[in-house]
Amino acid sequence: MMISEGKELALVELLVAGPMSDERAEVVAVKAGMLVEATPICSTRCWRLS
Repeated sequence: MMISEGKELALVELLVAGPMSDERAEVVAVKAGMLVEATPICSTRCWRLS
């Protein structure tokens, strides 16, 4: 999850045994892409939660 100024920018839920998801690969790919896109937006203002 990436949060900046109290707003969720991106979230990928990996619910099955840690690095696995129960969602379709296409859905996870879109969400992972959102994380990549949000990284430069966040800079140092972001909280990274694992």
